[in-house]
Amino acid sequence: MLNDNEYIAIMSDNLAMLRAKAALTQAEIADVIGIPRTTYSAIENKKRKITFPVFVSLSKYFLSNKETIEIMKLLGLSEDALGQFFYIEKLIDKIPKNVETKKVAAFGGKRNSDNNEKNLKIEKAIKGIEK
Repeated sequence: MLNDNEYIAIMSDNLAMLRAKAALTQAEIADVIGIPRTTYSAIENKKRKITFPVFVSLSKYFLSNKETIEIMKLLGLSEDALGQFFYIEKLIDKIPKNVETKKVAAFGGKRNSDNNEKNLKIEKAIKGIEK
């Protein structure tokens, strides 16, 4: 069994081919997985690494597409091989933890809600990946 970095490397090496086989533009696949087209383009052109949540999203998409499912299996990226990575616990473990700092109101500070908003976005993204 390969580790997550090895699976990600296989996906990275074959991403352009999988996207082409699915007959999608970079903008379309980026929209499907919820990232900017520029980010997707950088990933496909190996200027940026695939993050774990993006890997899971791409895997789920390509495993659900009738044009790419057999290729995914041939690459060793079958649902059986990747199933362990599809659990929410694995996603949470891979998301960097942001420590929220709170300022005491008596000192003129207020609770920093930026991290709360970011965490809500992450939770929504994870729920979207699970579907």
